[in-house]
Amino acid sequence: MSVQAATVGAVAVSNVNATTYGHWIKRAISFVLDELVVVPFFGVGYVLISQGTPAWITFGTTIVAYGMSIGFYNRCIRMGVTGQSWGKMLTGTRLISERTGEPLGVGNTIVREMCHSVDIVLVIGSFFLLIDAKRRSLGDKLAGAVVVNMERSFEQSDSPLPH
Repeated sequence: MSVQAATVGAVAVSNVNATTYGHWIKRAISFVLDELVVVPFFGVGYVLISQGTPAWITFGTTIVAYGMSIGFYNRCIRMGVTGQSWGKMLTGTRLISERTGEPLGVGNTIVREMCHSVDIVLVIGSFFLLIDAKRRSLGDKLAGAVVVNMERSFEQSDSPLPH
């Protein structure tokens, strides 16, 4: 049973077409969707921390830390294991290793995300998406990753167990 089948349950997503690379607009939308998951935690945490008392500051910091851990799970662990964060799942894209065609792995995904934070600050790494033939950012190149569009073919099964 594949990791994707295990995460989706009885509906297995297969047949990834690795010849079509993810467009920068889809990638931007999936990034924004992923960030929208953590924004409420940061907002509530900010309001609580701004109250100024030690108890509210502690509670607000805990809320922010919880939001950051959800973001880390989504962008590093989940995307490293399955190839898809929640945003990539909604936009129909997948992060894979350029060499193997399999999900990138948690370690390489963490490296990619760290490089993307530098890409966003310096802006130059994001321009690679527009000029690279495989539509890779600088972080993608350093991690050996590509983002591909998925062709979805759903296989219904009566049981979540492999046949």
